[in-house]
Amino acid sequence: MDRYEEQEKELKEFEQKYGTPLKYTDDNCIGCGRARVELWSSGKRICEKCHLDQDTKENVQVLY
Repeated sequence: MDRYEEQEKELKEFEQKYGTPLKYTDDNCIGCGRARVELWSSGKRICEKCHLDQDTKENVQVLY
């Protein structure tokens, strides 16, 4: 599998788990304090700046 195919596979798996970003919430990030929390189509809330999942407190490798 070449690098392009690997990236496409990673993106597809990411989208299955998290979906796509829909909009910003009115929340400040619990990690960095910035008002850059995005609501994703899966219902997850992830900070655009530090990539912290606001519910699980895990860092997410955002592929967008």
